[in-house]
Amino acid sequence: MPAQTHQTLLISTDEGFRHELAEIFKQKEEILQCVMTYSEAWQHMTHASLNFSQVHILADEQALRQEDKKLLIQLQQQNPFRSLIFLEPVSDMQFSPGRPLRFHVPLDNQFISTVRSLEGQIVVFLVDPTVFLCEAVQSEIQSLGIHPLVLDSPFSLIDILQKAQTQMNVPSSKGLMDMFAGKKKEFEMPRAAVVLWERGLTEQEEMERQLQKIHPQLRCILVLSGSPLSQTEAMLRLNKPAALSKAYAPWIPRLLHRELVEDPHSKGRVLLVDNYKPELLSLSKGLWTEGYEIVASTQTEKALEIAQSRRFHIAVVGSALIHANLTGKDLSLKLRELDPDIRIIMLVDRYPIQAALQGLSQVVEVGLDDCLLKPVEPSRLQFSISRALEKRKLILENLRLIEELQRANQQLEQHTNFQSKFFAMVTHDVKNPLAAIMGYAKLMLPRMQKPNDVQACQTIIQASEILNTLVTDLVDLAAIQSGKLRIDPGPMDLAQAVREVQSRITLVAQQKKINFIVGPLPRTLPMQGDPHRIAQVLTNLCTNAIQYTSAEGQVSLSLRLESGEAEISVEDTGIGIPTEDLPRIFDRFFQSANAQKFRKGGFGLGLTITKEIVEAHGGKINVESHLDRGSRFYFTLPLISPSSSAGEELQMPQAPNTPNAPVQY
Repeated sequence: MPAQTHQTLLISTDEGFRHELAEIFKQKEEILQCVMTYSEAWQHMTHASLNFSQVHILADEQALRQEDKKLLIQLQQQNPFRSLIFLEPVSDMQFSPGRPLRFHVPLDNQFISTVRSLEGQIVVFLVDPTVFLCEAVQSEIQSLGIHPLVLDSPFSLIDILQKAQTQMNVPSSKGLMDMFAGKKKEFEMPRAAVVLWERGLTEQEEMERQLQKIHPQLRCILVLSGSPLSQTEAMLRLNKPAALSKAYAPWIPRLLHRELVEDPHSKGRVLLVDNYKPELLSLSKGLWTEGYEIVASTQTEKALEIAQSRRFHIAVVGSALIHANLTGKDLSLKLRELDPDIRIIMLVDRYPIQAALQGLSQVVEVGLDDCLLKPVEPSRLQFSISRALEKRKLILENLRLIEELQRANQQLEQHTNFQSKFFAMVTHDVKNPLAAIMGYAKLMLPRMQKPNDVQACQTIIQASEILNTLVTDLVDLAAIQSGKLRIDPGPMDLAQAVREVQSRITLVAQQKKINFIVGPLPRTLPMQGDPHRIAQVLTNLCTNAIQYTSAEGQVSLSLRLESGEAEISVEDTGIGIPTEDLPRIFDRFFQSANAQKFRKGGFGLGLTITKEIVEAHGGKINVESHLDRGSRFYFTLPLISPSSSAGEELQMPQAPNTPNAPVQY
């Protein structure tokens, strides 16, 4: 489990939700501490002497009193937690007394239904800067016949309401609505105010309470341009309290780690910057309709400030900002500094030509993704954004794969280092004592008088030899994995190596009642190689053939010369190998299923080591097999020409009267 530097504390009385969120954190290999009340949370933090800056607080609003929520907000302002998220019940956004109303652009039928349900009340729309700039709310409610008062500050609204109350002899919602409308007339729909809101989500409730003190029949609706996930991400990056529905529980761990969270309902986040407002409005509405999250600004300085607290996939920058303190080119460079992964599209004025050329040169200089001439059709911008997002996705996927590969390589390196240390320990701590056991057992065997003692000593020797073979295989495997398999090449006689193996294998074959046949061999067969390793290959192949061949079966060893190579073949009449297992037969630790019942011990490393030794000598090894009919393993080794002084040619000897007759033992 990775080290956890921060602690996450959940305040909730909802047992089902606590279990759900705990499982989510468990999957991320993180710990979630759960308490039921604010008091318990405070006791836990003080008792554990936790630094608030290291604590993530997740507060279920259903478990909090209003006073508890205020205390948490005050603590966040004075001594900020690492994160503070108020978790709201899953809601269909219908009207509910005492519950904050929030909507996100694009506004849907649910928004219209909610506005209709508030008939007879004053409705105040608190809208974020992008919604305010693009007049998204005005266009929606005007279609209902409502003409709102538009204000750039909530304090202006408070001032208007207070003056209206003072001037009216009989305070009523009708008089206030008449003031909003500017005339004395009864309307079927409630009158409204659209107010620029640049504060956090949690402050919406406090503002609503202040306004209701002036006029009780008043409701506030918060309208935001970003999705709930992106809004929460922005609030956390600013160290402000955030509010999020419990429906987004699976994304909470990533939000706490300040990661860029991909909203499943959004095509992408777009920062749109241009000082020509009509163009900005047209493009924003088109992108909203297509499902993009939009944050728009006419000022480069403001756009840069936004980008420091929020992360975007795409920035669309108008090059007409060349006369601003921060030009379009400068903004693009600073955006790339903040986020190297952001894709940037430049909007260039078509006329004058000099301005267009200047914009194009900036695109090339800064290395942007695209350049579009104004006026831009929304569909053309959407195509360009879609293509840039695809490019971004491919780049990030490549980076992710590279990081995964690097992590895998690190893990492999750690595993290899551990394995090397383990095998070194095996070599020293097992092989050396084993050699002593085997040596003393061989010394004691001739002195044994009783048959039972002789049999016991022979068993010790046989078991020691088997264990020694296993240890040797492990040591060889470690050497192969580290690329350090020891081969000591030198002049050798291949024919002599075959004869030496033949003498040892003959005894094993006789004990199992197997016919072991060796083909004709030349008197000498010079080559460059390691005689010990070549003998190891021959022994592995022959003992395998005998092991998987039943009594009265046959194993043959043959050698033939062709084109400066020697081909050595070991063929048996044993159980054979299934066709589907042939591609894996040389893999480490692999044994076919039908071979398991014949298994006498071992790790399944013999053929892996054999293949490595043959290839280290410049040869190749292969296999042919038929199930229940037997197998043939054959390998080639390059030969060297004999010296002219030897006066001999490489010729196979012929048995008397019978050409190429095999020798049977």
